[in-house]
Amino acid sequence: MLGVNEMYIGHKKTKNKYQLYLVHSKRKNGKSIKEVNQYLCSIDSDDIEGADSEVLGIIVVNVREKIQKSIEKIPQSKRLLLASLGQDINMVVINKLIKVAKG
Repeated sequence: MLGVNEMYIGHKKTKNKYQLYLVHSKRKNGKSIKEVNQYLCSIDSDDIEGADSEVLGIIVVNVREKIQKSIEKIPQSKRLLLASLGQDINMVVINKLIKVAKG
């Protein structure tokens, strides 16, 4: 269940990749509205499924630049909104990668 105003990392699994998205969602009149839905990066499913902490560390280093470039594409006003939520985007991404690796 989403909170009133929340940022999270969504993912979509294709045949052999996980695509990660930065999503900011808020509730309005009982409906969830996505304010931001920005593609971040793709990761080969073979690389991440069942990955241990060492492999996850390598993945984080490898995708960091792609993620930063994707975040820069978000309009400044939306980036400020995300920053005001008090969540570190990098930590949100790392937590999502851990969840995906564990299956």
